[in-house]
Amino acid sequence: MDKHSFTLKGQLPAKKNAWKVGRYGIYQSKSKEIDVFIFQLKEQVRQYPDLPLLKDCKIEVVLHQSNRTDLDGQITTLCDILQTSGVVKNDRQIKNIVAQKIVDNKNPRVEVNIF
Repeated sequence: MDKHSFTLKGQLPAKKNAWKVGRYGIYQSKSKEIDVFIFQLKEQVRQYPDLPLLKDCKIEVVLHQSNRTDLDGQITTLCDILQTSGVVKNDRQIKNIVAQKIVDNKNPRVEVNIF
């Protein structure tokens, strides 16, 4: 089974905490922050001609983030980013997630291996 590795630099927002009520209705306030991660991942996806993955897969994630972040919210955001950037066809294919969070305020990043 092939392994694909990616590193995303920055503080990954929890998408579930991004919904806000504004003057014109409900909107996602952190979508621009998330777009930065999608762009980073799309750049890295180019090195793997066999993507997007079409079968069930497993991800191993090490989140080097601040202590104030919500791990499960970040995983949800990451799965959406993996789909949007073309790593997987649909994030429902991710059947197994192994995640670890390490507090790192100076060099926040997300390291992902997908099998």
